[in-house]
Amino acid sequence: YKVHRKARRKPTCFKPLKAWVSSQFSSRTIADLEADDVMGIEATADPKSVMVTIDKDLHTIPGIHWNQNKRDEGLQEITKDQADRMFYMQTLAGDAVDGYSGVPGIGMVKAAKLLDTHGCSWETVLDTYKAHGLSEDEALMNARCAKILTNDLWNPKTGVKLWTPCT
Repeated sequence: YKVHRKARRKPTCFKPLKAWVSSQFSSRTIADLEADDVMGIEATADPKSVMVTIDKDLHTIPGIHWNQNKRDEGLQEITKDQADRMFYMQTLAGDAVDGYSGVPGIGMVKAAKLLDTHGCSWETVLDTYKAHGLSEDEALMNARCAKILTNDLWNPKTGVKLWTPCT
């Protein structure tokens, strides 16, 4: 997971800049969690939150979003259904940058068509994996890599609760 990012070096000023930002603005970090997971937890704990990010992966989290690189689009609300659809699309397509493969030969466009044709559900994802000779375990592993944590998947005392499909 995220194996392709190890070669990237953070700028020399990263740690001092992070310390300065934390001293000037309200922020939250959670040990051993990535920023997108903290954002997912915070946004689902407080529906008045606004997720400010250019990262399309956060579109798997329902709520209010703002992309500072697309200011003309303004605030956008991602519904639970839209967030679930994006999550299933990513589970099918994979994400090379984040280091999980999805189903070979399926990109985001094909994943969208599959969900539109066969229904936006875990069953469609699973059927697609099986039709390509992949196992349920492989589908679940990819889904867990694609899943950004939400408030219901995080417990400060016990840690991460792995995503499990509703059956």
